[in-house]
Amino acid sequence: MFKRKITQDLIEWRLKPNRDVLIVKGPKGIGKSTIIEKFARENYKYFIKLDFEENPKLIHIFDGDLDIATITKKITLFLQTEKVQTGHTLFFFDEVHLCPNARAAMKILSANNRYDCIMATSYFSVNPELFPVTLFSHEALLDMNSMDFEEYLWANGITDKTISELKTYFDEQKEVPTILHETMLDLFKEYMIVGGMPEVIDAFFQTHNYKTVAKKQMKIVSNYITDIKQYLSKPDYAKIVRTIETVSKQLEKDNKKFQYGTIEYRSTARKYENSILWLYYVDMVNICFNLSTPKLPFTSFAKHDVFKVYFKDIGLLSGYYGAEVQQALMFGDMQVKNAALLEAVVADILMKSGKKLYYFSTNTTLEVDFFIKHNGIATPVEVKSADNTKSKTMKTLFENYGFDHGIKLSMKNFEVVDHVTRYPIYMAMFL
Repeated sequence: MFKRKITQDLIEWRLKPNRDVLIVKGPKGIGKSTIIEKFARENYKYFIKLDFEENPKLIHIFDGDLDIATITKKITLFLQTEKVQTGHTLFFFDEVHLCPNARAAMKILSANNRYDCIMATSYFSVNPELFPVTLFSHEALLDMNSMDFEEYLWANGITDKTISELKTYFDEQKEVPTILHETMLDLFKEYMIVGGMPEVIDAFFQTHNYKTVAKKQMKIVSNYITDIKQYLSKPDYAKIVRTIETVSKQLEKDNKKFQYGTIEYRSTARKYENSILWLYYVDMVNICFNLSTPKLPFTSFAKHDVFKVYFKDIGLLSGYYGAEVQQALMFGDMQVKNAALLEAVVADILMKSGKKLYYFSTNTTLEVDFFIKHNGIATPVEVKSADNTKSKTMKTLFENYGFDHGIKLSMKNFEVVDHVTRYPIYMAMFL
């Protein structure tokens, strides 16, 4: 089992004197159930799990009136489980969006800290009328993603000490020793290919076969497509599938802006905008909005009709491109598919560190891959596969928009050139 950062979040929640009901949301296949079960068995005497997808009959436990005695009696009878004990029991309801009444029951179970309660859902926003996205006063929300790059390093045996050493080089703006730098680049290229889905990582560690990796990744996408069918009408489902299948094509264009015409000839936002929003709200894709002006606060200048779309796991994009592209990356061709994976992996890392995604592009040739708030100020970030040190984009920003500093992420070691700080691309995790 892989080490995950969310474990610390769960421990901190457990230590609070008045614990809310915790909702853990995130796409399927990222390890929600696995990590919650591990946490439960290590911290509680009793653990009661109800999985409404695996066993739909459990939904009927929550029919009719809900009171504490009835709920616990039905659960223990249905599961033939041990007697639960106040203060020592965790109730875990998995895929709880399938049973809205179970969410209501959680309030009763958790009252006065009687029992600790966690819900998990892969489709938190799929049916807001029955399962509201607005949290109740007794609830707290925890987002979970597939494994980020630092977690991938842990899985590869890289210690916290080594990562802390890398952070020191980042903070002090020093070159990383050559051996460590090259090791990190190799692991970063692996992460671009494998991504963060635990099942895929496990398969890669066992086989070291990129073809197996690609098959696993496409199986996950196929399962997503099959799974979402139950939540949509036939016309909407068809549009969603076409939208998913075009994400990889959008990102390999010179202009990576999402264009509806790429989904379907002469199509418009009117037909496909809701499909993109649906995928975003169920945590399958990320949206990176263009800025009308590169200034803080970014939300005030975001152009919601001009954007780029990324999968929420870099490995899923890698899987779409297949084993040949993955092998090209491993052999150092960062420009493959018009550097789509290179940009997408930085988007993946920034998103998993909690950042909203923004970029800046004008009608001319000026385009900045990302804008982030760094050290309190709006900062342009370029992602480059080439080794050249000069940046026409940064020069234009400095001259026309008043910026005096930028960040460039590349495969080279640390360097400062013309007010542009160039970090090794794996240091995106420290931004």
